[in-house]
Amino acid sequence: MTTFDFFKNQLEEAVSKGCGTTKVCTINHEFMSRAWVKCAADWFFGGAWDYEMKDVVDLHEIPYGYKYDDGTLVINPGEADVVREIFLMAANGKGCFTIARELNTRKIPSPTGKMWDKNTIMTMIANVVYVGDTLYQKTFMDEKYRQVRNNGELDKYYDEGHHEPIVSKEIFEAAQAMVKQRGKEVGYSDASPKTRSSQHYCFSRVLKCKACGSPMHRQSREYTAWIWHKHWIEPDKCQMKPVGDADLKAAFVNCLNKLAWSQRRPDGILDVYERLLGQSEAEKNARRLQEIDELLKENRSESRQLNAVIMRDGFLPEHREKKMFLENQAKTLISEKNKILINGEPTGTLQQLKQFAKGWVITDDVDAFPGEMFSEFVEVVEVDSGKMAYFKFKCGLLLIQSIEKMYPIPG
Repeated sequence: MTTFDFFKNQLEEAVSKGCGTTKVCTINHEFMSRAWVKCAADWFFGGAWDYEMKDVVDLHEIPYGYKYDDGTLVINPGEADVVREIFLMAANGKGCFTIARELNTRKIPSPTGKMWDKNTIMTMIANVVYVGDTLYQKTFMDEKYRQVRNNGELDKYYDEGHHEPIVSKEIFEAAQAMVKQRGKEVGYSDASPKTRSSQHYCFSRVLKCKACGSPMHRQSREYTAWIWHKHWIEPDKCQMKPVGDADLKAAFVNCLNKLAWSQRRPDGILDVYERLLGQSEAEKNARRLQEIDELLKENRSESRQLNAVIMRDGFLPEHREKKMFLENQAKTLISEKNKILINGEPTGTLQQLKQFAKGWVITDDVDAFPGEMFSEFVEVVEVDSGKMAYFKFKCGLLLIQSIEKMYPIPG
């Protein structure tokens, strides 16, 4: 079945059921472009199937390594060599970060013409198009004209042997197995492959590079460290070195030791800080609610702008990270707002921190690091050249602590 036949059959089925234009727009698959929607609308309202494939294909939707020739996917020799190399490196155990860095070092253009990154490599390795098959209707347009992943809402169609493969199924499966194995090592689950390590590690989403402001991610090899992946892919942009996970935990334990020691004195750090604030919890809650409303307003505005871009250009890989960030930000803000409204007091307040410090037992044991407490009280951690950690608490307190390396970390 050709792409054209698949789309024509799906549209005819929708029309036969009396579906309107919204249903027509939900008929989508990995090669459908905006021009196909125009084609469908014209035909639905009395036009004819007189569009040629070469006139309507969106070049952004053509898989890297292929090109179109008279409506058929054919191999692009230069790009296909890069695809084969990517799969071989993945099958041999190299991570997506490492593969992207090697391609960038050799100045090989990516599918978008920009720098290679982990997400691009992961998407390519998971794409069955490279073994000559095609899976239709992986995504679709919902009632609000948003492109969403098809998790069973609509039927999917697998077309085996659709076109000439670039890699063998043996290499493809070996690469898949290695990616799955590496994913388990950093916190992915089998039940939900997209469940990131951010759900398992308290520094995820709060740890940032103070020099460039980029989020840092966990990597576990012979050591566990935190690094922004582009520090390795594009080392000229920022000279930040990896920061040990145990070193960060030890730094935070030292902060708690100092707070606990201070609070045992008549004028503890937190007591002085409370007097400087000069506001009641009720006043701070009211101010925070106003801040949340403003942030939600900005979030909705950015989401509308992003949706407009997606409607115009289609859902491109670079849109995914921004969309996930906005959705997670909105969920976090709404959750905090509900806690204030329901409980009258958010978590991580100054009074709660004082209570915790009062009961903290001073220790040098890094294993005493309180993960749940950290997530409850700390909003952001910035790391400066691997030497200083800036712990910003949700109550507004900022504590700076030097980072002492407990274990040697390469790089």
